[in-house]
This record gives sequence, structure tokens and C-alpha cells, in this order.
Amino acid sequence: MEIVNSSVSNASSNPRVIVVGLGAHGSSTTYQLAKRGITVTGIDQFHPPHSMGSSHGPSRVMRMAYKEGAGYVPMLRRSFDLWQELNDLYSEPSFHLTGGLFMGQPDGRAISGIHTASKAQNIDISIMTPDEVRRKYPSFNIPDEWEAIWDPKSGAIFPEIAITAHLDLAEKAGAELSFNEKIEKWSATPSGVTVTTSRKTYEADVLILTSGAWITEMLANLKIPFEIERVTLWMIEPRANRDFFQAGTFPNASFEIFEKYPLYMQADFGTGVKVALDHHGVTTDVKSINRNTTREDYVIWW
Repeated sequence: MEIVNSSVSNASSNPRVIVVGLGAHGSSTTYQLAKRGITVTGIDQFHPPHSMGSSHGPSRVMRMAYKEGAGYVPMLRRSFDLWQELNDLYSEPSFHLTGGLFMGQPDGRAISGIHTASKAQNIDISIMTPDEVRRKYPSFNIPDEWEAIWDPKSGAIFPEIAITAHLDLAEKAGAELSFNEKIEKWSATPSGVTVTTSRKTYEADVLILTSGAWITEMLANLKIPFEIERVTLWMIEPRANRDFFQAGTFPNASFEIFEKYPLYMQADFGTGVKVALDHHGVTTDVKSINRNTTREDYVIWW
């Protein structure tokens, strides 16, 4: 997320805000602003939810045990509360608590990182031995020398439902939403921001850019070193023991194999078991990205 702000002295007590890009981040931002009574306009060049960005597909992972660092945990706790709140406010749930199982070498980056963050932020986790994992989750046959960490507050987020819910609630709270409208240019001065689209010109006090892969184009003049990574997600149909992989019996799961292949999985919520690598994609840009599965994608796995 990138925020372009006018000077505080020129902003009114009820600032006008434009949010560009209405995927997972933009839709939730628009809703949170609107429900606080802020005048907000959300703009997207497509009609969200859509499959052109990264906020699509059946599920994403929410986890409290965070190997990336203890500094993220306060945001995760707040996010957990907001997902629960969204479930209460909207007819279709956007978040489902599954629990999370993180497995790997005890001295690996993932396991050691989770321990460090959990200790610093007093996260509720528990340790499972490989034998305990095999008994409780027979789909996992991990090596005896591995360690497993159980995170009871890990869950699945359904991004397309979440986007729809946030946008519906935002509009009810007074947000102006505009779809299929492409940003052509924007500029900022001490007195505010101007955004020109394929339809009209907007004036506001604050511009929030949540445009995903298009952020490199929107901030090209600032020469900020963003990188866009193409990552393939796989939905696999189980050929046996389907009950092992169903929501309610299968947790979010990840494996760190020699710190090289951080693989993760999610339950079958109706479209197959999700399997993906955490990063290990190729750097690309929004103009040349290949949206089809390639031979190279298969080579990563096989």
C-alpha cells in the first residue's frame, strides 16, 4: 500500500480520500474509511473481485505464528479481530478458523523464526512431535528429526468473498465506488491530489494506492525498487483419502525443506487442495506477465 498525502494543515476535518485498486487491501481500506464517516472514492480498472490481480482464487492463509518477525504480530492480532467482525457483519463468511501446522528442521529459518516471534509477542503456540503429527494428521508423514508447531489461530481467508463483503459494506457506509475505470495519471501538490481516469478527473486530500502489480507503473517516476513476482498456485484433486483433506479435518500446513522450498497447503474447500511455494516465482511486470501455466512451473515441483 502506498499513501500520497497533502499537508495536514490543508486537509479538512473530514478529508476526501481516493483509493486506487479494490482488491483485498483496497476494498478493506475503503470500507474502514467509509465506516468512520470519511468521504472516500474507490476506483478499480476491472470489476472486483476479478482474476487479473493476486486477490482471487478460493483461499489464502491467515496465521498468528509469523516467522517473518515479531513486529508483524500486533497487526495480525488486529487483523484476526477484524476478520471475525466481518464474518458477523456479512451473510457469507470470509474467514474460517482451521488451525495451522508448520513443519521443518528445528534450526531452520521458519521454525526458529516462529519461536522467536512467538516468544517476543506471547503467541499461543504448541509443539507437536512428528509421531503426534502422523497420528492426528495421517496425510503428513514428516521425518523424525523435524519439529511441528501448532497455531490455533491460523485460518483460511476467502479473498473473493472478502472483497465482495468489504465493497458492499463500504457502499452502504457511503463510499463511492467506480469499476472498469482506469487511472491515466495522478499528481500531488501541498493542497491535495488530482487523479485523472479514463472517465473523469477527481480531486482529494489523500490518495491511497493499492494497485498490486500496477503499482510499478503508477510510481514509475519515483523510481521505487518494487519487484513483481509471478507465483503459481495449484489446486489438486485428491485421488484417495479425500476425507483427510476436507475443511474441518485438514489445517493450514507448511513445510520448510532445507530452507529452499517453503511449501504450503490448504484444505479442500470445494475446488481441490491448494498447494503452493512461498515465493520462488519469477520476477515480471504487469505488461509482460504470462498468466498461463508453463513447463517451468512444473519443473519447480517435479
